[in-house]
Amino acid sequence: MWDIGPKGCDMPGLMLIAMAAVSLATAPTPPRMEASGAWLGNVGVPARILKRGERVRTRVSIAVSPDGAPRDCTVTRSSGHAMLDDRICAAVIANGHFQPARDHMGKPVAGTFDFAWMWEAFDTAIDAATSKAAPPKRGSDAGLWVTTSDLPRGALKRGEVVVSDMLITVSATGRVADCTITDPSTHPELDQHACRLVKARGHYRPARDAAGRPTEGIDWMRSRWQAPVD
Repeated sequence: MWDIGPKGCDMPGLMLIAMAAVSLATAPTPPRMEASGAWLGNVGVPARILKRGERVRTRVSIAVSPDGAPRDCTVTRSSGHAMLDDRICAAVIANGHFQPARDHMGKPVAGTFDFAWMWEAFDTAIDAATSKAAPPKRGSDAGLWVTTSDLPRGALKRGEVVVSDMLITVSATGRVADCTITDPSTHPELDQHACRLVKARGHYRPARDAAGRPTEGIDWMRSRWQAPVD
């Protein structure tokens, strides 16, 4: 017997405890944005910053604490307008809340959350009845862009379901120009897989400005993966 501690505690016993702890480990997960529509939906474009119909995008990286609070906001791609960049960061820091990142043991830890925000200027004086502005429209085969058959084998447990939200940037030609995960699932590799599929297969009728001209637009999509039960 290997006597290395209190009576009744030997090396084989310690090894069993360690093995049990490892079996409880899970894959690390990034932070998740909570109820973003409730507070991001009120972030508007200040007057006279953009021309009517102009669209620009700000990308930011948010440092999220273990308690889910946003602690810092870094602009990783400017819109070209410092006031807009500062405005989205201020909104996130003041009102944002997240589910914190978790380590491989499920413990809340600090993490980062990256997302993009599209700014769009509009003129309230335009009569809605005569305006030709319209958002992008998905192709009729949108239901086939991401399907259950695209789920990598063994990626999920039997019957497991994961959901994530995506912000799709659509070019003036109707091509998917970019895909950003705004609300990730617990499987970031599947989130990125969904984005890759949408970029490869997605096509739209492009957005139109007030004059009816094709222009860049955005679309929000939700991907849902479900592993077979049988």
